[in-house]
Amino acid sequence: MKRVISILMIPAMLLVSTMLLVSVSCSSPEDLEDNPVLKVAVVTALTGPVADLGAQGKYAAELAVERINANGGIKGAQVEAVIFDDKADVVEAALVAQRISEDEDYLCIVGHLFSSAALAALPIYEQAGLPYFATTANSRSLVSNNMIRMCLPTDVQGPQFADFTADDLGGKKIALIYAMGDYGVMMIEQIGTRIDEIGTADIVLRESFAAGSDRDFSAHLTKVLSVDADTVICIGDYTDVGLIIAQASRMGGFESVNFIGDASCLDSTFITRVVESGFEDNIYLLCDFNPYDNRQVFTDFFKDFHERYNVGDPTLPAAFYYDQLMIISQAMNTGATKETLVSKIKEMTFTDMLSSGGEMTFDERGDRDGYTMYVVAVRDGKFTTLN
Repeated sequence: MKRVISILMIPAMLLVSTMLLVSVSCSSPEDLEDNPVLKVAVVTALTGPVADLGAQGKYAAELAVERINANGGIKGAQVEAVIFDDKADVVEAALVAQRISEDEDYLCIVGHLFSSAALAALPIYEQAGLPYFATTANSRSLVSNNMIRMCLPTDVQGPQFADFTADDLGGKKIALIYAMGDYGVMMIEQIGTRIDEIGTADIVLRESFAAGSDRDFSAHLTKVLSVDADTVICIGDYTDVGLIIAQASRMGGFESVNFIGDASCLDSTFITRVVESGFEDNIYLLCDFNPYDNRQVFTDFFKDFHERYNVGDPTLPAAFYYDQLMIISQAMNTGATKETLVSKIKEMTFTDMLSSGGEMTFDERGDRDGYTMYVVAVRDGKFTTLN
């Protein structure tokens, strides 16, 4: 693992569970000539505590399908999007997966915002022989020979958090506050292991919480002060981490403490809470893509997304859902079938993706090769990319 050497650039290999699902009425390109419409199932969390993020995946999928169709579709067949809501819930995710698996027309599955939902659904997809395209589900436990993943898995992402904290910010006493669940637990394990390897910092506190239900973090924050931590790494969504920072501000004593979160915090609600806290200079987000890219492909998408939906800036789910559909379309149009889709993608090189400024390739595990993480801060009341 390459260590972080600058706050402006963090090398990483790849990037965590609503879901977009793509379905086709047949498995070979030749058969598509007799099927002018291809069903696409888009699974995302449209209700529940992270519905804002889930909606981003839905909207991006709609734009991707529209553009695919405008460019001739897949082998001349038009794509039709069908929306599913897994509510970011394990039970609901399994039920949705079962419904999808019973329809032979689906080509593949794309999405799931959370690892827990993806882990519940994956065995069902595997049994049905459906290729799975993970967007933001980054648990290393999520493994399949028939899977492509856009986000960084925890065994890559966790060490990057540790390197940034110890090397770039100079953190010495690190507190970890994390949401219980596969992703949170694995991230904490990976961060702790890497901090031990670095040898210049110590994990002084590990405190978990129940995502979506715990709203009072005063006990956690009191413990942070008691161990004199200089850095708090928060593993949770924009609601959780935003509340932690807001409550730390009201409690006092955190003025010189750095807070670190991930791309799940890229939301207007988070910005509001951070600005009100007065901790703008103390907050960093490590992200799998540059949310303020200036490439034409990104600015065009950014403009269309704003004009069409008026829901704020497109964030990580939007970029990953969109890119997965574009990758699937390109692979199918170059000869892939349902049975060879994943293996074909592993042989290809993709360019002009929203989530990557360069060439994008995938390794044998189906994870992205050689990816660069971005450091995003809050400055003057808005997100700003530092690299």
